[in-house]
Amino acid sequence: MQNSALKYKDENDRSMGLAGSAIALVIWDGEDKLAAIDLDSLPGEGMEMTPDFSFAGNPRLSARLAWQMMLKQLELTSAMVMGNVLCRSYVGQGRQPSSSARAALRAILRDEAISACSLEDDEFDQMYSRLLDLQSQIFAHNEVATMARTLAADLLSRRRLTAAEVLDRLDRLSKI
Repeated sequence: MQNSALKYKDENDRSMGLAGSAIALVIWDGEDKLAAIDLDSLPGEGMEMTPDFSFAGNPRLSARLAWQMMLKQLELTSAMVMGNVLCRSYVGQGRQPSSSARAALRAILRDEAISACSLEDDEFDQMYSRLLDLQSQIFAHNEVATMARTLAADLLSRRRLTAAEVLDRLDRLSKI
């Protein structure tokens, strides 16, 4: 995370953020796109995704269908970034994100929404609010916090977890 308000404080903070990204990925039904989580990778590359994660376009798809796929990927990516920040705040620090972190998160996601899908402000606001409301509830949930702490601790000790190992630790998410 490049923005100083979102920058990782230390390895514990980073492992908690990666746990939050993984939780968001599962909540948004993107677990099939995860290959592994690697704590020793460069910042921004800790979530190793499968090759089909990036939608590169397809000339056989209609423009409408291609845009819908790009919008779904934007939502998934935004959820992962937001999950990273919210998990670090709610679970790692026991409080809501600071106003500077919220502003930086919103700015980053808005820029991506405009760049990737040319969303209008009202379309972005609607997506952002929906993601924020749901994920604030998720990361404030005691059982989710326990799963996040366990996943982060395992990542700290093992340094790298495969998708199967991550999903095994998050299997109770579907029951919450």
